[in-house]
Amino acid sequence: MRRRAARTARHGWEANTTSALRDAELTRDMLVGEARPDQPEDPARQEAVRSNVERVASRFEQLAAGAPDETTHRNTLAVATSLRGYLFALEAERLLRAAPTPPTAEQLATADSARRARATDLDTGLDALRASVEPKDTTGP
Repeated sequence: MRRRAARTARHGWEANTTSALRDAELTRDMLVGEARPDQPEDPARQEAVRSNVERVASRFEQLAAGAPDETTHRNTLAVATSLRGYLFALEAERLLRAAPTPPTAEQLATADSARRARATDLDTGLDALRASVEPKDTTGP
């Protein structure tokens, strides 16, 4: 009976996490859209992106609390952290570009590198978590 209850709880957690992963992928796409330097300033859009990142990251923190094992717990928290890190890198780059003194090429390159690293961290986190919740193909080649 306990095994059945644990299996049911894990399946519920996996279903909720799969749904959250879809939200995170949509949020990632929003962040990628915000990363374009030619993107005009739109405070309402920027606030919507910020709000969405926070909502999705918070959901992953909630999911982490009920993760079935330590690996999925870490992977779930990594997604939340990476979402916020990507947003932070975007905002730092935006502030750099909007500064009264034009940024140097080195500053722009560093900001670009930081943003790309945060994007890679997010993709890596999403892939790791997805691998732990998607059904495994047991038929093999």
